[in-house]
Amino acid sequence: MGNCLVASHLLIAQVELLAASHNYRLVIDIDGRYSGPATYDLSPWKHPNTIGVNDVPKVAVIENASGDFWQSVSGVLRVDDTSPLSGFVVADLSFNGGGPTPRLTSLTISGDWSCSRIP
Repeated sequence: MGNCLVASHLLIAQVELLAASHNYRLVIDIDGRYSGPATYDLSPWKHPNTIGVNDVPKVAVIENASGDFWQSVSGVLRVDDTSPLSGFVVADLSFNGGGPTPRLTSLTISGDWSCSRIP
């Protein structure tokens, strides 16, 4: 579980993903287009490598240690009306920066997510 910031037309969530040898963060960003619980289409970002910029609904996976950054290029993000805030994401992501180019330049993620609302 992570933390969410929800305000008028804005949802930003950060969820920790723990693996055997690496720690990652799933970042969900709907800036300017958030209209509450719904299913949001994920498309290529208009402003690559930018979180918190009003362009398209998006998700990213960031490796905490290296800063390696994969950003969504397609998929869907569902936001449910529950407390804590939760939903489902299925997304194709492409490597777009950080350390040296990793072995995996594209990822697919699929699963439930949830976070606690913060003021």
